[in-house]
Amino acid sequence: MKKFVVLLAILFAGLQVFAQTTVTGTVSDAEGNPLPGVNIWVKGFSNAGTLSDVNGKYSIAVPEKGTTLVFSFIGMKTQEVAINNQTSINVALESEDIAIDDVVVTALGIERSKKALGYAVQDISGEEVSTVKETNVVNSLSGKIAGVQIMGATGNIGGSSRILIRGANTIASNNQPLFVVDGMPIDNSNYASYTQAYGNGNSDLNSGRDYGNAAQDINPDDIESITVLKGPNAAALYGSRGANGVILITTKKGSKAKGLGVSFSTGLTFGQAYVFPDLQNKYGGGRNANDFTVGPDGVDQANVTTDESWGPVLDGHDVRQWGGPNNEGIIRPWVAHPDNYKDFFQLGLTFDNNISITGATENTSIRLSYTRSDQKGTIPKSSLKRNNLSLYLEQKLGEKFTVSTDINYVNTQGRGRPSTGAGSDNIVYNMVIWSQRQLDLERLKDYKYPDGSQRTWRTSGFGYTNVRANNPYWIVNEDYQNDERNRIFGNLNFKWDIISGLSLKGRLGQDWYADR
Repeated sequence: MKKFVVLLAILFAGLQVFAQTTVTGTVSDAEGNPLPGVNIWVKGFSNAGTLSDVNGKYSIAVPEKGTTLVFSFIGMKTQEVAINNQTSINVALESEDIAIDDVVVTALGIERSKKALGYAVQDISGEEVSTVKETNVVNSLSGKIAGVQIMGATGNIGGSSRILIRGANTIASNNQPLFVVDGMPIDNSNYASYTQAYGNGNSDLNSGRDYGNAAQDINPDDIESITVLKGPNAAALYGSRGANGVILITTKKGSKAKGLGVSFSTGLTFGQAYVFPDLQNKYGGGRNANDFTVGPDGVDQANVTTDESWGPVLDGHDVRQWGGPNNEGIIRPWVAHPDNYKDFFQLGLTFDNNISITGATENTSIRLSYTRSDQKGTIPKSSLKRNNLSLYLEQKLGEKFTVSTDINYVNTQGRGRPSTGAGSDNIVYNMVIWSQRQLDLERLKDYKYPDGSQRTWRTSGFGYTNVRANNPYWIVNEDYQNDERNRIFGNLNFKWDIISGLSLKGRLGQDWYADR
């Protein structure tokens, strides 16, 4: 009896094998290129499967009850095909858009799945950068990337912003990460003047000025995504330049859809001087509590030859103070003006406009973008104007070869950038440190004497001789600073698709700028 059961089992297994059907075919993409390594299995039969070979060909044994073949490949839509007694089935798989949360751009522009990486990578989309635009794109990363510390130039129009990834790594360099735009490393130098960078401005020389870091030339409206590579493992392919991490910026490309598209965006942001030092308002100008002189008319005269406010108590009695057409002095109450330096600042405005044009044909893709940024600083008459023009062009030369270029031109014009340090042209420093508490800055708006010279409150006495040039309204109207920078950066890319899944890429890049 047992032998009979065994024979039946063997016979049944043989019938099952005999009942199987072999199906062959080729798997390709939508353009007809063969796809190797495609997973193919019979739906409902976990042990009936195979892979396509290097030429996209496959052969699979289908059980008697098998009715459907399933084709699956990374980056392609999974496709099910009914067998219907066919012995030859060719399939063309369609591309599938993968969510940005699942794929990131790593070193050298390679796209990888986050789950497949063995190092820390974090990315943000271009929308997060451009929704509320910063004049310096580095500031856009503040609070958005873990382990990244941003130090911006608060209140300094067009000033530098420093970025540290996981803190300082060495005392031998500036610890700044490498910036890479579309696969090409770009300069992120600090354009601060020598006196500003090294803090050696003094009262006899002009103080230093911060002209910003080079990364601020990148236009937020052109950014598709930003990826931060943290640590040496992530940035290993960039060598020693990536020792402090890498900021990978991918810009927007031309449209894949045929036709022409135009988009326009505008934005307005406000800025205001907010944090001020606490100053006393009990004592007026002078060196001691009795630092008055009595004039011929018996009226107390203020000490206008000194900067300090260690003088007499501000009790409200009449005192001859600075003023008059020839600084002969005007009798006014001896009282404090608590907001004398706060009222000097104005509301800052930044107005951005962007227009971009995209278009595509069967073999050509193009994107042209122009952004105009006008920033009015919180210091009167200070401004920063920036023009960004970018062009992306991609052209297919046959089925295997593609060439593309990405060119950016940036023109930046600054007026009245504030200086730093103790220089005589440092407006804020002179107002706060070298102004007496009873001084009314409103009276300094008439900043010229009849002969055209600077009208200042600090003199050698009630007369016409200037001792120190510290009228802030003279500085912003007559002694302001101008600067301009032109920059061109971009690259030329070549791509040769040797076979499906294997391509050869080449890139030429240039980063040039000139200051004046």
